[in-house]
Formats: sequence, structure tokens, C-alpha cells
Amino acid sequence: MRRIIPIKVAAAAGAAVAEEARTRLERSGFMPMMTLREPRLSEFVGRYKALGYDVELLPYADDHTKDASVEDYATLYVRKAMRPPGPG
Repeated sequence: MRRIIPIKVAAAAGAAVAEEARTRLERSGFMPMMTLREPRLSEFVGRYKALGYDVELLPYADDHTKDASVEDYATLYVRKAMRPPGPG
């Protein structure tokens, strides 16, 4: 059975809220890496955490796209951790 790691979502859906969250993350030193969905999302979250990065996820939101298939996507943001890398 596949193990899905818990992820912390940076903001609720909605393009305006997402833009505000994007700005907050970038001002905090986070860089957007990629937009993807499960199961690859959890895989990359785990890899970046293992390498010593802080990880945040921002749900994909686009006011122009009403396609339900994009609801499963999130953008992965990373920054070098302020603490030493470790499990979890």
C-alpha cells in the first residue's frame, strides 16, 4: 500500500487568496519549484524535506479555469531549512 505523507497547505483555493499566499511565501524566502499532483506530490515533498528544505504547498487556483481536474494540483515551494534536516 502506498504511504501518503501529510502536507501543510499554505492557503485555501481561489486565485486572489493564492496570489496573496504566493507573495507571502516568496517574501519568506520560498521558491516555487513545480506544480503537480499525487502521488508525485508527496514523493517530492518527502525528497525535499530529506534534503533539508522547508516545504509549503499552495493549491493550484486559476479563476479562468473551471476544470475540476486541476483541483488535485498544488505548487511546491521550498527554502533551505532554518533547522538541521531530520526525519519527518
